[in-house]
Amino acid sequence: GGMGLVVAARDRRLQRTVALKVLHGALQEEPAVVRRFLVEAQVGAQLEHPNIVPVYGMEEDGEAPAFTMRLLGRRTLKSFLVDCREREKTRRVDEDHALPSRLERFLKVCDAIAYAHSQGVIHRDLKPGNVILGEHHQVYLVDWGVAKVLGEEEDLAAASRPPGEGLRPTLPDHAADAGVSVSVAGETQHGELIGTPTYMPPEQASGRLEQHGPASDQFALGMMLQELCTLVAPREGDLMSQIFEATRGERAPFDAMADGKKRPAALAAIVARATAADPEARYPSVEAFADDVRRFARGEEVSVHPDPWTTRVWRRLSRRPAVVLGAVSAVLIVALVAAVASLASSLRTQERAAAQSERLAELTSAVVRRSEGIDARFARARELVEGLAVAVEGLWTHGAPVEGELAYGVAGRLVDARGPPLRGLHDVDHYGDVPVTYESGLYLYPPDVPFASVERTIRVMAPLNRHFRQVLLRSAEEDAPSWSRPRQAALLDAGETPLHVTYVGFESGLLLNYPGYEPFPDGYDPRRRPWYRESRDTWGVHFGRPYPDASGSAILVPTNRALRTPEGDRIGVAGADMALDDLADEMRFDLPGWQRSTIVDEAGAQIIDTEQEGLRLGVGLHDDAPIEARPLAPEVWEAIQRESTGWVRRDDELVVFDRLEEVGWTFTARFDARAVLGR
Repeated sequence: GGMGLVVAARDRRLQRTVALKVLHGALQEEPAVVRRFLVEAQVGAQLEHPNIVPVYGMEEDGEAPAFTMRLLGRRTLKSFLVDCREREKTRRVDEDHALPSRLERFLKVCDAIAYAHSQGVIHRDLKPGNVILGEHHQVYLVDWGVAKVLGEEEDLAAASRPPGEGLRPTLPDHAADAGVSVSVAGETQHGELIGTPTYMPPEQASGRLEQHGPASDQFALGMMLQELCTLVAPREGDLMSQIFEATRGERAPFDAMADGKKRPAALAAIVARATAADPEARYPSVEAFADDVRRFARGEEVSVHPDPWTTRVWRRLSRRPAVVLGAVSAVLIVALVAAVASLASSLRTQERAAAQSERLAELTSAVVRRSEGIDARFARARELVEGLAVAVEGLWTHGAPVEGELAYGVAGRLVDARGPPLRGLHDVDHYGDVPVTYESGLYLYPPDVPFASVERTIRVMAPLNRHFRQVLLRSAEEDAPSWSRPRQAALLDAGETPLHVTYVGFESGLLLNYPGYEPFPDGYDPRRRPWYRESRDTWGVHFGRPYPDASGSAILVPTNRALRTPEGDRIGVAGADMALDDLADEMRFDLPGWQRSTIVDEAGAQIIDTEQEGLRLGVGLHDDAPIEARPLAPEVWEAIQRESTGWVRRDDELVVFDRLEEVGWTFTARFDARAVLGR
């Protein structure tokens, strides 16, 4: 989840398996985030509906807020639509994946939202990824983390209060229909962007919190309805272009259905009404919107598109089967004769196509599953870097210098002139030929910078030594910081942490880096490194292009966040990097015909490639530049710009791709088409 870690757990008292959601450790010190986490649990517990995941209760896990809920499967409406799209491409659509079945599932989501609205709750982040599908057509709406409870003020001063203050039961036993209330004030600030831009209405994209209401959820449902019909996302492109389109209420044209046929005018009118830019122009309620969708599914006239007279006549005739039976029988006999004539030749073609489409669907599902795992790595890196950045900014504003011996050491030949040596250096396979120590981080600064100008910062940032270590440990296991020191050391030495290094570079030219290692090249200045230059003027967490570690330990894939004072002045850049080798290992497939995998950025450049695994450039500054990327083949890039998930065949090569939602990049896997599809 965005705020919490969701794991399967065993309820020892009731002997059942449940889902346990625990607030991420990096966010437990942020009152606003804790408050929203508690609101999510309270709202979910009070919404009792067959299509809303039940919340069982709040739990205690040390100091970390947590709550339990029903354990669901991993199949989302998003992955279901990917499967539908692959079947449409290969003409292998069965009853379960056809439009009526998709609409049936969608209407259950509408029922859940209509009920939530009746209880005074607005979801504000409706999307296929937040809908879980069960094995027997169950549909569950999840993730109420950004929900708004009508009548509860979004108190801007709430962040100053302890997150648990006032927590109490709020729905009386004798008033089950009294609506939903929360005992923790909301923390949303005016101007904050809440939701997912792909499905977001203009009032949310513009940050107009006072206009967030039931019509906002209806807009997102309208966008989802268009996607169910076309099997293409209603907004494509990078994050900023989607936010711009959301602010204007724009969406992709709805001209054709997924099978290429022209969309029914009635269905287009329903989508247009639900996604009107002006909330007042939408349906009066989600119930009215769902009623029109049901009428369309039954073949009846809808309120927003009256039928022409010919259609009305046909509907009346269809209610009198005896009148039209003779004419229909004659047509069927003619059609049957034609079908029998072509059946023999088409059966063989259909059998070959069915076998190929089955293999394509299985391959695409495998790539999507691998893509979701890689995306989860980036999501975890984002959370840890955000927590690190908050800690640095807090120390910068409120920290005091630590007297006595410096908490950090310096690398190699700089010891005599610059400070204490690194202790506990030893060889670790994960870092190649670079000696490493986990006892402390290191500090460096350029030759032309006097020590007096950076000493106070080094002393103020002494507590970061512990935080740096926790970032690496938590990238592997959330509770690893509570393990014994020998067990932590074994984890670190085994190279089982997805993050390779974590650091902070300051505007003064000072670098704090963990773990401590050496050597560093002469003239090293963090302000000239690609991760610093590309991130210092950005807002929020930024994912950068791979670059060679100056010490030669690895090719690194950076995750960074610019640091600023409360007044907005620059402090520096915090970051944590994955080793490209670790990421490349995750990108590999043990499947017939697999050749290589890449990650493509928003400009169509292949910035991470499994063929780069094992690449080492040695100690050096390497022109302070990222690794050069190769452009993607034009036909593959064009397909990626059209769809978020799919495949392209280029001669004897089959390229399967899936969008990484966390970073806006795209994961691609290349296979020998003959090995997958046959000759």
